[in-house]
Amino acid sequence: MIETMRNRIEEIVEQACAADTNIFGYDIWTHHILKVIENTKQLASRFDADPEIVELAALLHDYASIKDEALYEDHHIHGPIEAEKLLKRFGYPEEKTEAVKDAIATHRASVTIEHRSAEGACLANADAMSHIEQVPSLLYLAYIHHGMEIDVGRTWVKAKLQRSWQKLREDVQDLVRDTYEAALKVLCVNPMTADKVHWFLDLFDVLDIKVWIDGGWGVDALLGECTRQHQDLDILISWEDSAVLTKTLFARGFVDIYTDDRKDRNFVMGHQSHGMIDFHVIELTEDGGAVYGPGEINWVITESELNAVGFIGGREVRCLSVDYQVRSHTGYTLTDTDFADMHALHKKYGVKLLPEQIKAEV
Repeated sequence: MIETMRNRIEEIVEQACAADTNIFGYDIWTHHILKVIENTKQLASRFDADPEIVELAALLHDYASIKDEALYEDHHIHGPIEAEKLLKRFGYPEEKTEAVKDAIATHRASVTIEHRSAEGACLANADAMSHIEQVPSLLYLAYIHHGMEIDVGRTWVKAKLQRSWQKLREDVQDLVRDTYEAALKVLCVNPMTADKVHWFLDLFDVLDIKVWIDGGWGVDALLGECTRQHQDLDILISWEDSAVLTKTLFARGFVDIYTDDRKDRNFVMGHQSHGMIDFHVIELTEDGGAVYGPGEINWVITESELNAVGFIGGREVRCLSVDYQVRSHTGYTLTDTDFADMHALHKKYGVKLLPEQIKAEV
């Protein structure tokens, strides 16, 4: 019965992929879904995941956006609903249906979640792994579907690969390391160096705008040295100043970089020579603090967290405090880079880390 149901659902999903209404084209079936299914079979035992659950979740994880373009942006939310409709039609047990839904809801690399089941972790890794293994399909998506220019598309694909890589568990990274490193060499987008950061700092001074350095460079600013390679520059900036900066960057040849999780208050711009800059737009509050992404993200930042300084390439910069960096590295599955950043801050400042911010020794 299970095999019959699985075959029937496979037919339904493949037919949806072949439909004229599918904006991704039939290739999403041949170059993505089938690959994710293959990967879940390979990874299920590593995650102690139920093979039946993860295979059904792999079949259905993108089904909502394939059926309806309007559901793409939140397909991790609509996907479980569509999966439940199909599984109920075939009388699939309710408990197992919930497990499939949970895996689909937590599979997306660009969405921060607090917990994944074994099946959810397996699917998330299988999905991210497929992106790394299917670079040509990402290039097709960038250039044909999104209509990006060459350099913009190359930057977008690299950013997607990097996000996918960061979501992979370390042992899964080992399975695709050679492919990932080869892809980055082919895409050859230059990293965000200290010299490039200085270019932006000079521009901020010319425009007389107030910017806080966040993200990886924000951590290295607190450490006073570059401890690793950075792919972009994360900044906190007010809504008013962001309007000034984006207008100037567009005039200097920067373009919007498409991201799956783009918001009005969180977006990325890029330039082939100057690199990518990730905007985190804040609203300053009367108490001296700020709210990041009011109405969208609503992340409260205190006055003391805004009053930190650091150094990048010997140049003093405004950044977020050590306590802020620790607080912001919670509520999601940390990557090896995150663990390294937290360890470095703890070693330099003695800041107390949460148990989930300390990498377990293997």
